[in-house]
Amino acid sequence: MSVVSEDFTCRWLEGQIIEVRANRPGLTRIYWSSSPDGFTDDNELEAFEGETVFANPLGQRRCFLHLVGSRRYTVATPRVLIPDGRCNLRDLGGYNTRDDRFFVRQGIVYRSGVIRAHNAALSRAAREIKPALVADFRFSKEIDMEGKSAPIDGALYQRFCPTDEVSIPGFVTSYDDFITQTVDDLYKLRKSLIESYTTMPFANGAFGDFLRAVLTAKGPVIFHCSAGKDRTGIASALLLLALDISDEAIIEDYLLTAKARSVQLDERIADYAQRADGGEDYREALHEYLAPTEEGIRAMMEVVRSHHGSIEAYFEQELGLTTNNLRQLREKLLVPHNIEYEV
Repeated sequence: MSVVSEDFTCRWLEGQIIEVRANRPGLTRIYWSSSPDGFTDDNELEAFEGETVFANPLGQRRCFLHLVGSRRYTVATPRVLIPDGRCNLRDLGGYNTRDDRFFVRQGIVYRSGVIRAHNAALSRAAREIKPALVADFRFSKEIDMEGKSAPIDGALYQRFCPTDEVSIPGFVTSYDDFITQTVDDLYKLRKSLIESYTTMPFANGAFGDFLRAVLTAKGPVIFHCSAGKDRTGIASALLLLALDISDEAIIEDYLLTAKARSVQLDERIADYAQRADGGEDYREALHEYLAPTEEGIRAMMEVVRSHHGSIEAYFEQELGLTTNNLRQLREKLLVPHNIEYEV
């Protein structure tokens, strides 16, 4: 059966304008609210087919859209919370399970880059989420250089470092480290980084501890590393695999980092190239290293299955998550599509 990754693709346009595109045929009724968990008939927008564009009814506040087709219900909201090309804060909600019966609940689990206090937009958006937990996957060296995530009232800050700088030589963590690399060095580092995707999910308890923390958290969770690409990408993939989301949807989510950070990435490459006095070949090599690629995340999912025979066996034997734990996680984070409502 062909799986539609998400029923609706929702994104910010200029200003407070929201665009919604339907990935399934048919008429859709659309309702808005400030919560992902309920809506009323009073807040109905004009029904649509294909796509629709409208001003955010909540102005500056985040809007959740409740979409109803013939006996099918889902919730959508712009996945990238800040569409400035610099902030990689994203809601993991909305993806469909492989059996197409459920979608991931919106407003509960968010992936991000490090939440810096001087980034006013990112700090404000993170505070508005009101997370119960902020999970940090960075190395101690990175935390020493960048500082902890900006404090958020009511949030527990917890570190889940899945590896260290010594065991994963593919990670470069400072300006000085970058500008001393040659073009050949950067391609070697990229190869090492991709290989790390096949080793990080094993022989450490960080990812299992993180998933248990998501399960027991009393509110939303934000998790991040430095850029929100590699360690955060693996954590996102494992969480979505635990929820039985398709590989293609997981890859789609992973590659979205390239769009969410496109402006920041271009600026970073230009800065490093200038500092290193590097030419176009240096810029290309740097882009290959810094940008997300499908190769690593796909290899990670393949090796997880091959080592243990199944995803479920991996979670139990490697991460200590039982079948019951996975069931509880799915009960917490999945919403059924079925609804007794006719368009």
